[in-house]
Amino acid sequence: FAHGFDSSPGVYADLLRAWSAAGYVVAAPAFPRGLAGGPLDEADLASEPADISFVITRLVAANAAPGLLAGVINPVRIGVAGHSDGGVAALGVGYNTCCRDARISADLVGSGDEQTFTGSYFPAGSPPLLVIQGDHDPFNAPSDGRAVFVDARSPKYLLWLVNAGHIEPFSTDQAHLTVVENVSIAFFDRYLKAVAGAAGRMQS
Repeated sequence: FAHGFDSSPGVYADLLRAWSAAGYVVAAPAFPRGLAGGPLDEADLASEPADISFVITRLVAANAAPGLLAGVINPVRIGVAGHSDGGVAALGVGYNTCCRDARISADLVGSGDEQTFTGSYFPAGSPPLLVIQGDHDPFNAPSDGRAVFVDARSPKYLLWLVNAGHIEPFSTDQAHLTVVENVSIAFFDRYLKAVAGAAGRMQS
């Protein structure tokens, strides 16, 4: 999971715990140039897809070595998610030819856009995509989130959050957060675990 600019993984703790409780190993790195309280530099967003790939590599290695994570990760069922600038990074590492990581099996982009990377988006073989966008987002134009969904290849899903803002549906807006948790878990269950009925859970 990639956090937003001038934020931190802890802001999303409830969402990350929900994924963990659903049986997923969740890594939430803190990007040093985007971390609240740190030396902020939004231009570092261009390097975050490589950071995400680095974390994936380290986790896959930990799965194969003695230790806490030994044997608990499925190295061919990897999901990526992000919000805001983190959503942009998740979009880049999943779908842009500049920095795509072919190990990713499912990708969630929250409040993201296609404006950062110079490669081509959505080449053949792109993983399934879930776009989550609040229709009252004051920072990421809702039209940008919708454009990500429109441009993507199928299978793709758009969770359009009515009367929702930017970070609140992923952190403190409990009504919307519950929807985000349920739909994202169903999405990952469908494409990472092949759980029967998961697609129907997304729709309901």
